Amino acid sequence: MGADYIDNVRKLLRIDEPTVCTRTHDCVVDNEPCNGYPRVWTDIDAFGKWTDTMWFSGKDEEMGERDLAIMSLGLGGEIAEVVEKIVIAGGKVQELSKREIRDGTPAREAILKELSDVQFYLVRIAKYFGYKPSDVLKASFYKLTSRKARGTERGSGDER
Repeated sequence: MGADYIDNVRKLLRIDEPTVCTRTHDCVVDNEPCNGYPRVWTDIDAFGKWTDTMWFSGKDEEMGERDLAIMSLGLGGEIAEVVEKIVIAGGKVQELSKREIRDGTPAREAILKELSDVQFYLVRIAKYFGYKPSDVLKASFYKLTSRKARGTERGSGDER
């Protein structure tokens, strides 16, 4: 990821990240001392709480079916944008050179931005159904490790 992109994100979010945590600054979500980074970057549940402040309808108890429809359509659209940035004309996957991977590219930064939108909608949909983001990670962990243990990683169906 390019340093310029990170600097621009910090400016946009007005985040001055300390190089060493002094435990004197407070996190955006709960005013608790953090680990040197905003907790919304390192704690998925803190990120989930923060998304409440970013959703146009306000707090999660205000979310209704209209919000769910908007979030679902938004998620589908953002996933399509990720795929669009990965796949080029002719259906071939972009080949990134070592230099592009090391130095970052506009395409990589654009993919990161779209993935962050996907993450936002995933968290909001989980919250609509009463789940914390960490609940979703835990469910994914158990589902995938169970599949691996049973040798059913490939194939289709939720209960394979």
